[in-house]
Amino acid sequence: MDLVWYACYGSNLDADRFMEYIRDCTDRSPPMTSEPLVIDHRMYFAKRSDRWKGGVAFIERREARGATLGKRYLVSREQFEEVFLMENKVSSDGAFGVDLSGTLEDGEDIMPWGGWYNRLVLLDRIEGTPVITFTASWDDGSEPCEPPSTDYLDRIVRGLRTTHSLTDRDILEYLKGLGGIEGRIAGDHLARMVGGSAG
Repeated sequence: MDLVWYACYGSNLDADRFMEYIRDCTDRSPPMTSEPLVIDHRMYFAKRSDRWKGGVAFIERREARGATLGKRYLVSREQFEEVFLMENKVSSDGAFGVDLSGTLEDGEDIMPWGGWYNRLVLLDRIEGTPVITFTASWDDGSEPCEPPSTDYLDRIVRGLRTTHSLTDRDILEYLKGLGGIEGRIAGDHLARMVGGSAG
């Protein structure tokens, strides 16, 4: 079986949220394991999701060492490809294929069909198994930032707590300077958003 480490940084940090995708895969087996991850690209929030009623997470193209706290799940290549299609709201019926060869050879690739997350990025290899994430194909700064909703941020906060064992203060420090939050969500409101996800 071909395996892929799927690297995430948004709502899929929360294992329960990620399992919603896995339950819609052909193979519904849970990830073999998961591990904390630091991604050397800065995270920001943009677009406006109908599902979440606010901005969603992306990472910039340029590198910024140690910028984003993420998580990697060890899944089958088939599961990774199906999650990738679902995140892009593309059918997995075969009309749109996912070719990882360009990503594995060149370090990144952009799928020719639309979707907010159509750029694949090879972050690393662990004992030969690729660590791949996906994000937008637009240029940094070309898409206006958009504040995330409480529900969406809740998933990220839960994932940061369980994956990186962060306190509320740590999480506030991590989030407050991100595009879509800085200057858009007041500090006291952000603190309530973070604190409200403890239950």
